[in-house]
Amino acid sequence: MSSRAVAVTLAACLMSPLPACSFIVTSAPSAPPADPDCMQSRFPIAVDVLASVVSLFTAGIASIGDHNDGAVAIGSVMAIGLAASSVYGLVRTSQCRSAYANHYVMPAYAPPPGYGPPPGTPPPASPPAPYPAPE
Repeated sequence: MSSRAVAVTLAACLMSPLPACSFIVTSAPSAPPADPDCMQSRFPIAVDVLASVVSLFTAGIASIGDHNDGAVAIGSVMAIGLAASSVYGLVRTSQCRSAYANHYVMPAYAPPPGYGPPPGTPPPASPPAPYPAPE
């Protein structure tokens, strides 16, 4: 086995705990009455994108020289899986961010009973009378 094939295999083994951070860490937000318990951070997506680029780079290096097809296939499959994980994480964090934005919007409640304008305030103006019907 050449030193390049060893390096590519070692890189694939070192990256194996990292793949799919977004699949593991991100989740859908909770139902609307409860707080949306989900991750808004896009750091796992950045890790997945970086690992995908590194695995494509290692697959490209493996294809040069001794044409190690196994390393190229492993690097390409890992890059595709990591790219899918980053897209999944991007969708989930976007859902989470919009759920948090919608959750903390103040609802428009009617004033409680007995609450009205301060004393001495004139009553609201009555609506204008409708025009008479044409004959």
